[in-house]
Order: sequence, then structure tokens, then C-alpha cells
Amino acid sequence: MKKVNVNVLHSKLGHACKAVTRATEKMLNLEVIGKFNECEDCAVGKAKMKPIAKYTVSNDVKKGERWHFDLSTFKEPTSGGAKHWVLFVDSITKYQKSYLLKLKSELWKAEMKFLEEMVKKHDFRVKFLRCDNAGENKRFQQDVERSDYKINFEFTSSNTPQQNGMVERAFATSYGRIRSMFLECKFKESTKYQLIGEASRTVTMLNNIMTSQMNQKSPHEMLFGFKPKYAKALRRFGELGVVWSGKGIKGKMSDRGTTHLFVGYCDNHAENTYRMLNPKTKKISITRNIKWLNRMYNVKKGIETSERTDAELELEIPGGIKEEPVNSEPEEEEDEPGPNPRILRALKRLETSYNPTLRDMVEIALVGGTKYGHENPVTFQEAWYHKDGHEREKWRLAIKKEFESMIEKNQKKSKKI
Repeated sequence: MKKVNVNVLHSKLGHACKAVTRATEKMLNLEVIGKFNECEDCAVGKAKMKPIAKYTVSNDVKKGERWHFDLSTFKEPTSGGAKHWVLFVDSITKYQKSYLLKLKSELWKAEMKFLEEMVKKHDFRVKFLRCDNAGENKRFQQDVERSDYKINFEFTSSNTPQQNGMVERAFATSYGRIRSMFLECKFKESTKYQLIGEASRTVTMLNNIMTSQMNQKSPHEMLFGFKPKYAKALRRFGELGVVWSGKGIKGKMSDRGTTHLFVGYCDNHAENTYRMLNPKTKKISITRNIKWLNRMYNVKKGIETSERTDAELELEIPGGIKEEPVNSEPEEEEDEPGPNPRILRALKRLETSYNPTLRDMVEIALVGGTKYGHENPVTFQEAWYHKDGHEREKWRLAIKKEFESMIEKNQKKSKKI
């Protein structure tokens, strides 16, 4: 029987581990000599992280005393300009708290706001904060040490997210739910980034009212002792509803409501108060005056779809959600000249009670067409920029003649005086 060195056999077997090498030598009936040495090539080529014991919560820590937090960065800024998502998770109750930041340098503001809310508002004694050893967290530690808070920071090792796995898993679960909500709404890619801030806030609030088979109470109830108000009035993200336009003087034919999208719940409000996005103005409204349409965004109502749906619910606006100026005039009329400036200047000099205003003049002197069903313009703008080209020319000619007649009458009256 040929003798072979065990280290040579290890190399011939493609650098198999010690157990596999010993088992193979027996199967091949080889006479192996020598001592199995540690292979440097295996150490370099197969280097990996040491196994980490699963983190267990100490029985000495009570709810609200140890919090895990981390920061996640979005690919694109949200509609409000936020680029970072900060998430805090309680180690005992799994209660979550979210904050959105425009700059990573603002992290300390969110962290101090969190401490003020938990310590001063809810009277919890925060003892431990677990996070990674990033520079902004080191600076936050220095700020806390200079304050009245007595908190121990537990920094994780480099490239070891498992040591802060509670918040890492919370991020993974929340992102999965956000992707599912966006898929149900059939949002376009750019719309997803605009609304991811609202979605992250909503998902965090939903996570706090969910229960598991192990716990009969939700994280919110375990931490605060009661259920939040919004838990009794849940809606689907992206659900459509008509929101009352509010008080104020409106025309008799003006709409009293506009179609909005549900994007979240409200803190410190009644249970049926929601955050609604107006796709036309790209603004968020906090309101309870909603008539729900019981259908989702991008879902047709029955067979027919309103012609104005695509225009009013279009969120693909470059630059994010913001209010756009409304142009009441047709595009093809933008470059057309207005009334003669000389005539307008003369009208401004007419101060007698005999002469009506421009609005009165159009409504009284210029409104023609007594034919049944004929719609006359009621303002100067509607007459001057009439949609029908033939009607527009007639209205402009009539307006010019009326101006000239008024100026002539005023001049004659001035001479008599």
C-alpha cells in the first residue's frame, strides 16, 4: 500500500476540510502519514465571519429602556425632500418609531427628538441605545453626554449587522410591505420614490398594531397600555376618496370636492382623520371630511373610466410633489396680443358713475346672442380669449367698438362741463 502525506492528500482533494479528507482516505484504503497542519491557503480562500450567538434580551431590562436604531437611505428623495429613514425599535415590545431626514447630518436632531418624546412625554427611562459605530452616532453620544440624559451606548462591531438584528429585520419587513402596497396601487417608478416617505410612516404605524401568535397584545398596547385610535378605522394605502374643498365663497357651478389618495394616519387626532394626497396640487391634507369611493388608485370603476382620471391622478411630475401654477388660457392663445393699451389707459381715467367697470361692461353691454342655449362669456377674459375663433373675432371687434364709444361719450361730456 502506497503511503501518502495527509497534507498532500488534502491538496489533491481540492483543499477539502479535515473531516472530509480523513473520511476519503479510509474509503480509498490509503495509508496516510504525517500530521494535519493548518492550511494557510484554506484560511485565506475560505475566510468567513465567526458565528454569532442569537441576541437575547436581559430580564433586568424593562420596556422602553433599551432601543435599537439604524438609518436607511432612499435611492431618490421623497416628495418632501427626505433622503433618509431613521427607525427605532424597543427590545421588549418591538414598538417602532420612524423619522425622515433630508441630510444624514440631521440624525442627531431626530435622536434628540426621540429621547424628548420618550422621556419627557411618556415618562420612560431610556437606559441603552444600540447602534452601529458610524461617525454621526459617535457625535450623538457626545451630545448626550453633555445633556441630562444618562444613556449607555452599545456600538456594534464593524460589518456585523447581526448584533443589531432587531432593527435590521424590522427594515426588511417594512420594505417588503411597502413594495406590496405600491404594487397594489400600480404606481410608476418615480411615483414610488415620491411617496416612500409617507409609506414608511404608515407601515411603521401599522407594525405597532399587529399581533403575533406568541403575543396577544400589539406593540403599542404593550408599551403604552392602550390601542391607538387609528386601529379602529383602517384604510388601504392608495385608496381613493373625495375630500370636501372646505369653507369659502364658491361659484354655483364649482365642485365641492376633489379626488384624493389615502397615504397615512394622523397622530393626536380622531380615529377617522387621515392624511390625503391631492394629486392635482401635490399637497397633503389632514381631514376627516372624506367620501370614500371604495376603489384603489389606477383601478377603473366598473367598465367606464372618467376622462379626467388620468389628468387629475397623474403623479409623474418632474421635481416631485408640489403645486403647479394653473394656466387658465389655452396654449395656442398665449402669444396673442391683448387689448389696445391706449384704450385701457383711457378707461382708467373714466371716473364718472356713468361708466361701468370692465366686468359690468362685458356682462351688460357686450353679452349678445339671445338664441336659446347660446352660452355667452360673462367676463372680459372669456370674451377676449373665446375658444371659438369666429366668435372670438366678433367679441374682440365688439369690445373695441364699445371702448371707442365710451371714450367718445366721455370726451363730449367733458367739453360740455
